[in-house]
Amino acid sequence: ICKCILPNIPSPCYLIVGEFPYYRIDPELWPDRLKKVKEAGIEVLSFYIPWRHHMPSPDIVDFSGTTGCRSRNLKLFLEIIASQGFSFIAKVGPFICAEYRRGGIPDWLIETHPEVTLRDYEGHEVQFFEDGLTLPDLLHSTVLKYVKQWYKEVVTLLQPFEQQKKLVAVQVDNEFPFSSMHLADPFAWGYNEPHLTRWKDFVAKYSDPENGSFPPAPKRDITARDWLEYICWMKYKEEVTVEILSTYSEYLREAGLKVPIYHDLIMLEN
Repeated sequence: ICKCILPNIPSPCYLIVGEFPYYRIDPELWPDRLKKVKEAGIEVLSFYIPWRHHMPSPDIVDFSGTTGCRSRNLKLFLEIIASQGFSFIAKVGPFICAEYRRGGIPDWLIETHPEVTLRDYEGHEVQFFEDGLTLPDLLHSTVLKYVKQWYKEVVTLLQPFEQQKKLVAVQVDNEFPFSSMHLADPFAWGYNEPHLTRWKDFVAKYSDPENGSFPPAPKRDITARDWLEYICWMKYKEEVTVEILSTYSEYLREAGLKVPIYHDLIMLEN
């Protein structure tokens, strides 16, 4: 990466990156604010690209501000930063957290397809801790369909800048699972289709399938078998995490992205 964008600096090296949430700033101020960032010595920008911001409905993708929201003109923003000599890291979600409504997940996804909503062991809907809005199962087939569509659209926009060697890397999703300490609890999510079906197949590989038909629930008195089921459930969650990130990364590659891909797994208690 360093040799690509900073050829005179030895590799490996640290990139000093400035976060620039373009979607929170009046587009008329973009050139001035970017000039100030440049004067501060920053050469690489990073920013989330909120899915819900640029895809206000399943049939509309707006990267030019044609829907009336000028901050959706991501194409213009990328042209400005390229003209000012910046390289950049794009963080494309689908979940971004970023203190953004539903972490960047479109409202229409949950409202149109309520079956994708995550549930805890008691059957309650899993909510984003910042606004109380429900969150989707990132491996549900309907979610995967729309994520693949979203990635295809955003990669198409980014590719010219990748060819210009302005695009440094792309972040896949963010802070799995959903930036919340309580969601690190293994009983906090995963008790909905397709997880209930997938769990049966998973547990059959590691324990007694007759007694492993359902994911474990918290108990006051723990037996040795309960502990084994708990460990197995944790292993399943690890496998789910790997599958989500692998699947999403494959979608980006299939869309034509070639730059390095990474994930920000910041929740240390998970």
